[in-house]
Amino acid sequence: MFKQMFKDFWLNLSVIQTYTKEFYLQMLFIIGRTFYIQVDLIKSTEIYYYIFNEAYSHSLSALCIISLHRICIIEEKLGLFETAEESLNELLNTKYFI
Repeated sequence: MFKQMFKDFWLNLSVIQTYTKEFYLQMLFIIGRTFYIQVDLIKSTEIYYYIFNEAYSHSLSALCIISLHRICIIEEKLGLFETAEESLNELLNTKYFI
């Protein structure tokens, strides 16, 4: 079912990109989460970094926070505890986002 959704997403990308940036990024969150569940952490991380950059450049602070949180979860899962801790500390320091 995921493969069909992913295929539909890419076939209709030009249509999906006409929706609001927030909706488009929410769709990418679903795809990133699916890669995470399927244990493709590299692809999932790439998607979350893309979401963060797009959300940041469009002042979508809630999506920035969610994407950073998911990146921290992946870093922790990979055993990158110091990196995850640094990322979480940065997240806490940006409490003006919340």
